[in-house]
Amino acid sequence: MGDFTPTQMHDSVSSGGATKNTDLTTSPPPSKKHAMEYDPRSWLPSKKLRQDPADAMEAKKKENQPLIRAIPQRRYHELMTLDQAGPAVIGYDDTDRCSFVAIKRRKRPEGSSIPQVQVKSNHLVSLKDMYIEGNEIVFIYEQMDVSLRHITGIARGSLKAFQIAAICKELVNGLLYLHDEFSLAHGTLDCSTILLNMKGMVKIANVGDSFVDNKKLTEESRRNDVRSLGAVMMELMEPETYLLDSQSIELKNAGKWKDGLGICDFLAATQDKSLEDLKKVGYFPLPVSNFR
Repeated sequence: MGDFTPTQMHDSVSSGGATKNTDLTTSPPPSKKHAMEYDPRSWLPSKKLRQDPADAMEAKKKENQPLIRAIPQRRYHELMTLDQAGPAVIGYDDTDRCSFVAIKRRKRPEGSSIPQVQVKSNHLVSLKDMYIEGNEIVFIYEQMDVSLRHITGIARGSLKAFQIAAICKELVNGLLYLHDEFSLAHGTLDCSTILLNMKGMVKIANVGDSFVDNKKLTEESRRNDVRSLGAVMMELMEPETYLLDSQSIELKNAGKWKDGLGICDFLAATQDKSLEDLKKVGYFPLPVSNFR
């Protein structure tokens, strides 16, 4: 039997032939294999939503980033517990140099993909290694010597303006590095999470938590990091005022800092300026060059 044309099919049905009536205005439904590729109203391929190029690049970067390992890069020998922006075990690795490290542990979040990262910076406490041990995540940081809060606790009076300038310079650079390089916020910046070593280097600690908790950088988290810098300055300039109200940046004795070469302007700018704008405020007096 030859093939029917649409007209012949209609004539066959009208003349009482055995052929069943067929609605030729409707196309057959798509197969299950391709069902998800079609718009159910038109059976035409649906338009895919366009992804923002920046989001696509970030997604590809994460896709290619290895996940955290279950074993350390090398063995570490533990010695004693000290404060390193929180409890940490001071130990040394099994290399020929026996480099000292700070070993910190925290509970592993459930159902999260944690990237394998290393952080080496002059402004952030270097994260040498991180791995999973049971239900914990282990961070291997460089060893530092003292927290900024410990210094404020034993110092006689407040720090000098140029000393605060040196500290603020490192904190601004550290936050910029974390924001720009990793698109992460810190979220817990205060004098207890700022560490110093015997060389006078000032570094922001606990950056590993930003990766584990996936503290994505948003306008709000960026602003909170900058405002936290103002709270750090208040604790250094007027510890008593900070203890009474940790959110206040109102100096009770502002006249004491009249020769601070812009320290009060810098303090006020931490509440509504960006990190890049803070570098243009004009603070950081000349003696800061001695603290590079």
